[in-house]
Amino acid sequence: MQGWLAEGLRVIRARQGLTLVQAAEKIGVDRHTLRDLELGRRGAYLPTVEKIAAGYGIPVEDLLEEPAVAEKGEAPEAAGPADEARLIDASPAEFHRRLSEARSEEALLDLFRRIDAEYLETELTYRADEDNRTAYRDYAHAIERHMMAVLSLNIRGVLPPDPERLALQARKLEKLRK
Repeated sequence: MQGWLAEGLRVIRARQGLTLVQAAEKIGVDRHTLRDLELGRRGAYLPTVEKIAAGYGIPVEDLLEEPAVAEKGEAPEAAGPADEARLIDASPAEFHRRLSEARSEEALLDLFRRIDAEYLETELTYRADEDNRTAYRDYAHAIERHMMAVLSLNIRGVLPPDPERLALQARKLEKLRK
């Protein structure tokens, strides 16, 4: 069950477009606790599971049930709309096009929230297995796309959420490039 809970928590947070810090604040648990639960490093007591479910606005059963196994030939349920692939998988040119097509401030912030959620998801995956080259590549792409989104926000004069965290991410990108 711990693995199902970990996977479910990551998927729910990504679907809601929340950062780890935002999710922890929303559901009322410590961000380190939530991170450990999402990584499967810690099991959750029932009161914690109930608190998380209430915070996300979902039934407790949705967190505790084993994910349904797809029948042979059946595609697994996607984490979002079928036409929306991960932003980190887009080429830099394609991602830049998506940023420029976000005409309104809200559309740009929605795009930023999506890439921010993907960034955090890839960071969790990479931190769980730092020898995994695919996880490293995805994490590096996520950092680059995240910074492109931040620059686009700045150019348009839109204040990005949590500027201190963004400065930390810029330093991480520089370390990855070395």
